Amino acid sequence: PPPPPPPPPPPGGCATLPQGSPISLTPVVSRVSGVAPLTVFFDATSTSSPATTLPFHEIEYRWNFGDTVFGAAGSCGTALTAGQGYWACGNNPGVNSKNAATGPVAAHVFETPGTYNISLTAKDGANPDASNSCTQITVSDPNTVFAGTTTCISTSGNFAGCPSGASQVTSSDFEVATSAALAAGKRRILFRRGETFIADALPASTVRVSQAGPGLIGSYAGTGSTAKILATFSSSFTPTLDFFPGANDWRVMDLEFDGTGTPVSSNGIQGENGANQILVLRANIHDFGHYSTKFNNGDENAVVDTLMGTTRDAFGFGTFSGTINGYLAIMGSSVNLGAGNGGHALRFPGASMLVVSNNTLTPGAGFTNIDAHGFSTNGAWTGKYAEKQIYSDNKFISSTAFFGHVAIGPQNAQSNEPMRNIIAERNSFGPGGGSTGLIAFSISARLVTLRNNTVVSQGNNSDRFAFIDIKNSAGIEPAPQDIWVYNNSMYTTTTSGFTMVTLSPRDDRVTLKNNVAYAPNAANSAELGAGPAFTASIGGSATNTVASNNSSNAQIKSTTPLFTVGPPLITGPATNWKPTCTGATYPCGQGVSVPVRSDLLFTTQPGIRDMGAVVH
Repeated sequence: PPPPPPPPPPPGGCATLPQGSPISLTPVVSRVSGVAPLTVFFDATSTSSPATTLPFHEIEYRWNFGDTVFGAAGSCGTALTAGQGYWACGNNPGVNSKNAATGPVAAHVFETPGTYNISLTAKDGANPDASNSCTQITVSDPNTVFAGTTTCISTSGNFAGCPSGASQVTSSDFEVATSAALAAGKRRILFRRGETFIADALPASTVRVSQAGPGLIGSYAGTGSTAKILATFSSSFTPTLDFFPGANDWRVMDLEFDGTGTPVSSNGIQGENGANQILVLRANIHDFGHYSTKFNNGDENAVVDTLMGTTRDAFGFGTFSGTINGYLAIMGSSVNLGAGNGGHALRFPGASMLVVSNNTLTPGAGFTNIDAHGFSTNGAWTGKYAEKQIYSDNKFISSTAFFGHVAIGPQNAQSNEPMRNIIAERNSFGPGGGSTGLIAFSISARLVTLRNNTVVSQGNNSDRFAFIDIKNSAGIEPAPQDIWVYNNSMYTTTTSGFTMVTLSPRDDRVTLKNNVAYAPNAANSAELGAGPAFTASIGGSATNTVASNNSSNAQIKSTTPLFTVGPPLITGPATNWKPTCTGATYPCGQGVSVPVRSDLLFTTQPGIRDMGAVVH
């Protein structure tokens, strides 16, 4: 789509400060107005600075959305409610604010009507921080926007708490009642909390939304946090709620979708090619055979504060029309597919402008948490990259034996699916029940930054541990190149081999600095390795590899990094990784200057750098 028009400035105008800053801030927003809850994407990827030729990677971007909702976080894995101003899931639950974000691409959901001034601050490490508040978002009241177009639906005929002036329908049939409301011009359709509505695809189909928004499908009054939509249909490849092309600007919120008994190919919520600006907010979607949510090449779609579980793939992002997807955000959500269910927690073929933040993810047995690859047609590259992806502040939990958490690269050796410009920061990685080994990242891409991540592998781990495996790409896509690994912390009880980074002959320009690791029980250990044996300190024939100021092989085996809580646990707070050393005692003061502006806890990096993800 064409770029959005520039937003109007706040009263009195605005300017980048300090005046004359060499940092050129260029924030772009996906839209400047709409009805609550409103998803807005923020894009600073055109920002530049004379201090770097890699502004996407080496400038730190901090956003403040001007939101004043500061209610305490709920509990990850349970139904969440409105008014919670802190993320319940992710690497730092209850601490990370929904009102703030980092990264060249970000997103926010405005739930309260009002006018918001957005501020952006950029740090390049060489010049004074540059900031402006030139973006303004206006959010309308849904009670005003949907006056006269609201319907309340109840199985019992109880309409207490239904918005004034709304039509009232007594029905337990989700498809019939919803379809009739849409046909009658209704755009806010509310189901009574605590009641169950049947989606049986009878007499004709499940709900198909083709009407343009703004629109909202949700819950009203009653008891409990949501109304339940119970899917009982038997037809294959059927979504319970399907948004067709042109059905833009819809919200699905505060509903439970229960797919118990549906076939293995069933889906919960689906957006077809051309359905844009779909927000799934505080939904509970489970027991579908295929996807909980699936968007086929849409733009500005988001899944926020949602529970997804017991499906083959929790999130399927299909790209069909040969184009790279637009903006997409998965934030604050919990995915737990269960040990008996196969499937990636999140799957992104061909995504660009992607934000995955503050989620807690557990895949099915034998699958990765993230499966991200480029887009091809019959194996041939389409000429467009899957790029500008941000993975931040997530908690990745594995329930599998010796498998990776985040896989970024082609889906097979026969597909040319190049990827570039990817940042993964402040994520935590750890095993769940049954894990015997761990690989945090499996990478076959270009221009990738991995910084301030933590990895822990504990238990009777007799299999190997690696922080990052830069894959020996045997396919036809470009070889991995320009991968920067800075200030990560690792701990494992493995009795087999350990390495920070596994290299392959095709890798080029890999940089590894300021990383700290402790593997006291490992049979052998390595800073850099050439393969599963991990016996060499620097192995393989990768070109232009730079490694410095990391834990040495001897330190990995025998020198504790003095974590605040030792050993740190995946279930513990991020502060457990803070070293208790002082002065220049390992790992404090043992780092080297790198383009990382803050640590795992958003603390500004000192002039004399520490090793690891948290400064002392």
